Amino acid sequence: MLIEGGSTSLIAFVIAVALAIFVSEKFKINIGLTGIFFAFVLGSCFGGMTPAGIIGMMPSSLFGLLLCITAFFGFINSTGCFDGVVGRIIWLGRGKPWLIPILCYVAGWLVVAAGAGAFAGPLIVCPVAMLICRKANINPLMGVMMSYCGSEGGCHFMWGESGAGTIGLLSGVLTPEEAASTIGPAVVSSNVTYLIAFFICYVVFKAYKIDKDSELIRTLEKPEPFTAIQKRGLITALVVIALIAVPTMLRKFVPGVPAFAWFAGHVEVRFLTLAGALFCAITKTYGTTMEDVFKTFIPWRAIVAICGMGCLVGVAGEIGVIDYLSGILTSGNISPTWVMPAVVLIGGFLGIISNGLAVAIPLLVPLIPSLSEVTGMTYTAVGQIICTGVIVASVAPISTGGMMNSIGMTDEEHTRYFWPQMLIAIGLVVIYAILTLVGFNTWLDRIFVG
Repeated sequence: MLIEGGSTSLIAFVIAVALAIFVSEKFKINIGLTGIFFAFVLGSCFGGMTPAGIIGMMPSSLFGLLLCITAFFGFINSTGCFDGVVGRIIWLGRGKPWLIPILCYVAGWLVVAAGAGAFAGPLIVCPVAMLICRKANINPLMGVMMSYCGSEGGCHFMWGESGAGTIGLLSGVLTPEEAASTIGPAVVSSNVTYLIAFFICYVVFKAYKIDKDSELIRTLEKPEPFTAIQKRGLITALVVIALIAVPTMLRKFVPGVPAFAWFAGHVEVRFLTLAGALFCAITKTYGTTMEDVFKTFIPWRAIVAICGMGCLVGVAGEIGVIDYLSGILTSGNISPTWVMPAVVLIGGFLGIISNGLAVAIPLLVPLIPSLSEVTGMTYTAVGQIICTGVIVASVAPISTGGMMNSIGMTDEEHTRYFWPQMLIAIGLVVIYAILTLVGFNTWLDRIFVG
């Protein structure tokens, strides 16, 4: 039986989210602030919550996680080493023009996977992608897909802010180890979806037909050698990433070694990236200061948005919204086979209209136990399906990812390609829903988690 009064709370929550998004977009106010405001309204009117209880819904652990990661990679980004990596990768395609869009995709993946971040990555790659499209006379949506598929595909490792943010959100329901184990399947499933979408666009937009005599090839220049500070930044990033990733992999593939288990369980992302940031600040050899990093390289708007909407979703859980949604999906009216594809479509819709980490994932993560029970899937499989379903939708023009990865498009191009870009986002969600329906995620979960 569904929770009594749950429908009223759900309607109130949907209205609150819609108003938070509308006020944010209409008046250019950070959605995190409007989210906190409506959290107070909902908590007071529907849950009898105290102000202290409402503000206590703020995900402080997630805030600390994002702050440590973005501070460290802010120092690395300031050296310009990732720009040098992109230039070298594109240069490899000078004799094979058809390969250049693919190399741009790969460049985006590599620089973000190396730690540039989901926010800094598009700032590095998207202008290059748009320049390629203009000089080669390719539809600018291909530029969006070069930047988006690469950047998003590379940002979900546990040392990136998106991957770490996802782990932080999942840790509210799963154990830290279970939350971390969802990352491998989520990275693979999201990248398979991006690859399919990228190559569909590659063929549809005829990106393989770049002429060897085009302006793009004629003006391609050999990158300058890495400077000493760029080399230092790249090496530091790789060392920290290795310290984060290697112990976890060793614990997985070489079980029974106490040292590996202890290191992976205690020396985690927050500690290592904070230590890296402090090292960069103290040595003063990375071309910037901690103050400049806080001013320029930390995406405060995104962090406030994620944490503020997380507060709203936390209040939604307190007033019965999560229980009501769980009741609908697990009531038996939907076949267990179709439950997770339906969750992907719901998450995709939320990911299209908002920031996935701020709105959709926090809303759906509390449903993991009940969805696991009705589908027979493990908690980790359900968790990675929820996260990936939201993630793949974020190329929509009104979502954070869509806006970040269309930098360089003119106002006229934004208007002209608004709905085609929206259709690409819907297509990505449908592709992933089909992969979920055929059991791709369950297979990945058995490989990565066992």
